Amino acid sequence: MSIPAGNLAANVSPNIAARWYWIVFAVTTAFQVVRLGQDTPAGWQAVDYAMRLAALALLAFSPVRAAVFHRENLRVTYPRLLLLLLATVVAVVLNYLFGWALWRFLPDLSLGRYPRMTGFPYVFDLIFGMALVAVHEELVYRRLARLAFSRLGDGLAMIATTSVLFGLYHWWTGPWNVLAVALIGAVLMMLYRAVGALWPSIVVHYCIDLYAFW
Repeated sequence: MSIPAGNLAANVSPNIAARWYWIVFAVTTAFQVVRLGQDTPAGWQAVDYAMRLAALALLAFSPVRAAVFHRENLRVTYPRLLLLLLATVVAVVLNYLFGWALWRFLPDLSLGRYPRMTGFPYVFDLIFGMALVAVHEELVYRRLARLAFSRLGDGLAMIATTSVLFGLYHWWTGPWNVLAVALIGAVLMMLYRAVGALWPSIVVHYCIDLYAFW
């Protein structure tokens, strides 16, 4: 399956898309290092939001902004969309069950943990923060990544590469979670390719994070 010629993505050079992908990757990694140094929930939250807004702002003023922020139309019927969403949810749940069964016997190699929030900051983070995470990560690690690595085609090589990088973006959570995130990234990329629009992947991503941090 290739990216439709009529899509704005067809007008973006893979080299330019790759350059901005790596710029955003480097900037967000720097923010992650700073975020690990925060010892209060408010500090962590502030750096996290700043990281994601900075990434979106960079893309908004970049040469790839039209391709990254454009609106796509579904290429499937709503009944087929529901079936694909169900298959995606099943794949994610199986990934969680496999991870829970295996990784509880493995050492915790993470470099930090998300701080537990309470009260209004917690509710705000569940509503706004999780939505910001889903939009930011899907725009960068699905839509932009698909453009950046389009020279690999639009099949297994592209899915594997972008998913591994999505996992590595979560480097600080430890190798076991990096693997789990990479697998989820592959499922979300396959959903994106199958339906032709990004918003279903954003919705699923939001639901995954909402479940994880509820």
